[in-house]
Amino acid sequence: MTQRDPAPRGGRESGEFWRYRGAPVLLARGWWLGFLVLGTVFFPSWRNSWGLGSGEALLLTVAQCALLAGSVLLHELSHAEVAYRSGRTVLSVSLTFWGGVTASVPQSGISERPGRGAWIAAAGPAANLAVAAVARLALSAWPASASLTASVAHQLLWSLLMFNLALGLFNLLPGYPMDGGHVLDSVVTRITGRGSVGRLVAGWAGRLVAVAVLVAVILPDLLSASRPDSLSVIWAVFIAFFLWTGASGALRTAPLLRRRESLPVEALLRPVVFLQADDSLDRVRRLLGRPRGAADPHLRDPARDTIGFINAASCVV
Repeated sequence: MTQRDPAPRGGRESGEFWRYRGAPVLLARGWWLGFLVLGTVFFPSWRNSWGLGSGEALLLTVAQCALLAGSVLLHELSHAEVAYRSGRTVLSVSLTFWGGVTASVPQSGISERPGRGAWIAAAGPAANLAVAAVARLALSAWPASASLTASVAHQLLWSLLMFNLALGLFNLLPGYPMDGGHVLDSVVTRITGRGSVGRLVAGWAGRLVAVAVLVAVILPDLLSASRPDSLSVIWAVFIAFFLWTGASGALRTAPLLRRRESLPVEALLRPVVFLQADDSLDRVRRLLGRPRGAADPHLRDPARDTIGFINAASCVV
């Protein structure tokens, strides 16, 4: 996922293990918990379905988790690369319990065109879908073999395909906090010219997606009068909570954007007065008695270049 705020969320960083485009690549503490949870899901499959020993099953479980972690890292680095090439400063890339977060900000003094964030947000899912396509082509060309080694390698490649396909499609869901929500935000902002509208649309879309996930999992079983699968319901609630929380966080920022959009520039301006080096103290005294809120007098040299200013708060005249 991408993030516009300078401080990425998703867990406390346990350490930097790499740098990319000058930004630290961090492992959040929660990432290790996610790795452990996935291991408990993958291990029984290798141990029972494939009839492998505990050591072999553990090794393949670690390999499968590493494929998923690598896919997430590729996703985040793709965000970082496009952000960097778009003129933004990449602050950090974090791998978290939820997946990953890439934080970037515009470079100082450089204005960003509305809609540019869509390309940054879409880069991650695009990279995952590209890997999934390559893996699918490799599987199509895979020669048939009855050996255990070839079958295990085939399964790992299939896992790589499914991991990247799931990451690409899931992150394209059109609502915050997913990348699809950032794309939707950027597109609406580009059309309306107002960031607050884009944030509201993408935030509410995220809440709708959260509800849709629950409905899609629970409703079919309810309509067929069968009992919903407990594990599926737990995962659906888990994902819906994540989506709803992220969308609600985005909605809380919309009023701030709206106030910033409605604030006229003149409200931030203060009149500037200039003094020459040969001005009298009487003129300085009059300027220091100016209406409150005016800027401090600036001192010019004969060439009309500003060489300093007078801090009225620290002057006694």
